[in-house]
Amino acid sequence: MVALMLWAAKNFTDLPQLWTTKLLMLAWSISDLVLIFALLRIAGLARARAGRRPIRGRYAALGLTALLVPVLGFAPSTLDIFYLESSITIPQFLILIYSLFVERSTLLPMVEERIRRAVTPPNRP
Repeated sequence: MVALMLWAAKNFTDLPQLWTTKLLMLAWSISDLVLIFALLRIAGLARARAGRRPIRGRYAALGLTALLVPVLGFAPSTLDIFYLESSITIPQFLILIYSLFVERSTLLPMVEERIRRAVTPPNRP
């Protein structure tokens, strides 16, 4: 293992580092999109259950960040990747934090009910 790490340290030039960074950031950004989209879907179900309006603005903001994700593959330097990733990730995490704060009154009761149904045996009050 040490030999592999020493070999990587010696032979990992700028080009492989750039491509590896691009791939990692693309994977990271896509997974963030999927997770935040899933949270928004769950929040939307909770809102519908509570009779509240559907979520639209946060989906639009998430969509705007999604437009920047493919650009990561064309970034010419790690600094550009950093700036792009920041412009993608910061709004996504703001959406996440805002959603958790605003939807706590609808999400928590729904989650509590689902957990209660999952742990309560059938045919028992």
